[in-house]
Amino acid sequence: MTKTPLISVLTPAYNAGKYLAELLDSVASQDFERYEHLVIDDGSTDNTREILASRANANPRLRWYSRPNRGQYETQNELLRLAQGEVICIICADDMYAGPGVLSLVAKQFARVADLDVLFGRTPRYCPYIFDPDLPRWLARPLMPHLLCIQHCSLFVRREFLSRNNLYFDNSYRMRGDWDWIIRVFRAAGRIQSIRVSLALWRHHPEQTSVVAVDAGQKESRRVCAAYGSSFFLHRLLRAGAFVYSQAIHVATLVGVTGPGSVGRKLLKFLRLKIAPPCGRAQSGDLGATNR
Repeated sequence: MTKTPLISVLTPAYNAGKYLAELLDSVASQDFERYEHLVIDDGSTDNTREILASRANANPRLRWYSRPNRGQYETQNELLRLAQGEVICIICADDMYAGPGVLSLVAKQFARVADLDVLFGRTPRYCPYIFDPDLPRWLARPLMPHLLCIQHCSLFVRREFLSRNNLYFDNSYRMRGDWDWIIRVFRAAGRIQSIRVSLALWRHHPEQTSVVAVDAGQKESRRVCAAYGSSFFLHRLLRAGAFVYSQAIHVATLVGVTGPGSVGRKLLKFLRLKIAPPCGRAQSGDLGATNR
């Protein structure tokens, strides 16, 4: 068994004031001490800086700074170059860790397996109740070129492996750079391990860029499929199947939490979105969570 690794938690933040405090608290509450939390405020115009300043006083492991907006993927590359840990995780400002034992569990796995390049776990959705629509983990690797089926907030990667293979984000993307990056990570990795444990909560909310910039997302999905020899038709088919599966899990959870009447309200809301989808221009680096 090797020594316990230092973990670098990396967060790009853009106008993240609505959710950022919950993420910072979920990191600060970890029962593991060998970590650093690096945050770059990507030119926010809300209260993101004030939240970071107040939390940094209470958590000496939190380091952050602000600079003009450069976009999510340029910010994530900057964070990767700043990271000092042996293991890194990129978690967006509107997500959070699933519990206080996440980093200690991840550290034990990397310490136990010396040649482990990549570790990933489950990512339940939070809205604000929790439902877990992740596809079976054994499907992740073969499906990855066709469908983004892992959320990077539950993905931990050895930093030396990233540096050795020059695995940085392609900042010509605005929305699908995470998918492109994870495909390249999986292709280059030697040993990948998955664990059936919830590591992070992916927040489901209407401000996500995938909700307000659907056409741009589809265009970049075509680009990813073309780059890796995948069929865009197959991608759409798999995405539709994953959506149906996710909604079935969501509805079952919703009935259990709030009762059968909530299903009708959810259906009406869905139909309204389809008839009159939300408008607005997605900002680069929106909440540090553009690939949603």
